[in-house]
Formats: sequence, C-alpha cells, structure tokens
Amino acid sequence: MERAIRECISKGILKDFLVDNSTEVMNMLTEEFDLNVAQQVWLEEGVEIGFERGRERERQEMSHRLLSLMNSGDMQSVKTMLENISKSDKTTTRT
Repeated sequence: MERAIRECISKGILKDFLVDNSTEVMNMLTEEFDLNVAQQVWLEEGVEIGFERGRERERQEMSHRLLSLMNSGDMQSVKTMLENISKSDKTTTRT
C-alpha cells in the first residue's frame, strides 16, 4: 500500500492530496471503511470551510465599509466601528 502511494506521488497522480493526506489514506485502506464516520468527518470539514468563508466575507465587507467611511471623512463612525470590531474580537477569542 505504501509503495502504491509513493508511486502515485512520484508520477504526479493526486500528488498534492497524497502528500498532505497519505497517513489518512493508508488508514482508510488498511482499516474497515465506515461510511457513517466518513460522512461525519466530511460534514465537520464542510462546516469549518463554511465558517471560514463567512469570516473572510465579513472581513471584506468591513474593509469596504471602513474605506467608504474614511473616504467620506466620517472619522467618528470609523472610530466607533473599530471599537466594535475590537470588542467583538475579544468576545470571540474567549469562546
């Protein structure tokens, strides 16, 4: 099994995936595959990807709002927004 994985990597077949996940692939090939466990892992990974995409989208929206406020000269709103972001960051890091 290990030889097959090494050969795939050397031939560029799923190289990036196998380099990053060869241990997991070996475990899946040598142990009994449990579809329910696999589905739970996929679900958890998908949820995490969704959260990260949401956080990235929120960062982009905040950046646009801040730039818009700065361009309009509304520095009080900029200050308030930055304070709210700071409070939100402190709350999120505690949970």
